[in-house]
Amino acid sequence: MKKIAYSFIILLWSLSMFSQTIEFEQHIVSDTFTIGYDVSAADIDLDGKIDILACGKHNGGTVAWYRNEGSSSFTMSVLKEGFSGARSVRAADLNGDGDIDIVSAAWMINDIIYFVNDGNENFTEQIVDDDFKGAHTIDLKDVDEDGDLDILCSGFDYYGKNGEIAWWENDGADSISWTKQLISSRFQQSPFIFAEDMDNDGDKDVIACGELNNEILWWENNGAGVFISENMVDSPFYSAHTVIARDVDLDGDMDILGAGCMSSKLAWYENDGNQEFTKNPRPVLGEDIWLDAFDLDADGDQDLIAAGMSSTQLKWFENNGSEQFTKRDIDGGFSSGFAIVPANMDSDGDIDLLAIGYASGTISWFENDLDSTTSIRQEIASGQIMLKVFPNPCVEQLSIYDINGTAKVISIYSSSGELLRKMSSAGKETIINTGTLPKGLLIIETRFPDNSIRTTKVIRQ
Repeated sequence: MKKIAYSFIILLWSLSMFSQTIEFEQHIVSDTFTIGYDVSAADIDLDGKIDILACGKHNGGTVAWYRNEGSSSFTMSVLKEGFSGARSVRAADLNGDGDIDIVSAAWMINDIIYFVNDGNENFTEQIVDDDFKGAHTIDLKDVDEDGDLDILCSGFDYYGKNGEIAWWENDGADSISWTKQLISSRFQQSPFIFAEDMDNDGDKDVIACGELNNEILWWENNGAGVFISENMVDSPFYSAHTVIARDVDLDGDMDILGAGCMSSKLAWYENDGNQEFTKNPRPVLGEDIWLDAFDLDADGDQDLIAAGMSSTQLKWFENNGSEQFTKRDIDGGFSSGFAIVPANMDSDGDIDLLAIGYASGTISWFENDLDSTTSIRQEIASGQIMLKVFPNPCVEQLSIYDINGTAKVISIYSSSGELLRKMSSAGKETIINTGTLPKGLLIIETRFPDNSIRTTKVIRQ
């Protein structure tokens, strides 16, 4: 196994970055989805276009997906109605058959349901757990490192003030059996759980929050799905509602983003590499409920996106490259945002935004007007930069653009220095499928005929 020195990993960007002002245009998918709670993005039918999943109080509790037909046209398919308190929906291939399944949780009836895709988008409903108090937010990760995806869920028991966080072990069988594994019961109400490798040891740790406890914590995974330590991140963080892990400062470790819904608090917590976290508050929106990070303007740093429950509150925060953020409006009269996620909805190479409105009953996507491909090529052609790796962060695809077409060999390394992939350059532009690469920090090494090397840090999300 080839290794590279750790000092190589922490090199700063070795190329000049560009900046471009971006705007977002709203496209309404539905304005009749009453009291929408959650939205997420996935290519459900595997046709290369990003589809939409949504859930909420609509028709007594609805879980649905919207097929992306192209040209901003979407067709709704209902998975379940009467699912009282439908609060969260996520999608991934859970049974390893190559198609995309769906999981949803309903807090009022304490249910977690798994919708099995037969490959033709016909879904069969299976119960994961019908007695998890206040089943609230879902995450899908391989907790025990056995090669299949497990289910995590937070418990927001509104009536009993209970707040377990737990994961359900996938046994890997064709017809999956799920076994509940408790992580913690310290919270009175836990609205959010998220799994990510917080200590860079290769397994999925857990971060979660307690809305009544006003706390954010993380739990260390020993690699087998056993959580061996409980670690405080912040207390008090009033009405803590959302916690997500991203590498905000692109230093190779996972930071934490938090939003407090009733306290109007937004913050990101910088991980120093030893899991000591420094709080960096952000400007408030009003009943802030969501905070995430992605490079929206393709300038090589992580911007922030946020939603607040008060009127017309969707914002993004432009990063100047040193984690100094400027608040920008997202126009469209979108009322009472409840969730906002980054996704390339129109397959044009830049990152758009997908959001759901609680009060307005609206599901919308917001088109990013950044022409990332044209802009990058114009910058390269003008001689401002000689090599560009984009988009950053990436999800399924990465492009390496070399003005002279002289790059010889491209190598991709993990954050620990493991060689993941090595290939010959395809000329001026080499397109790499990153869908099978591990999430997190990747190091791209581009070698030229004179044996000079350019290195770039990329985050795969």
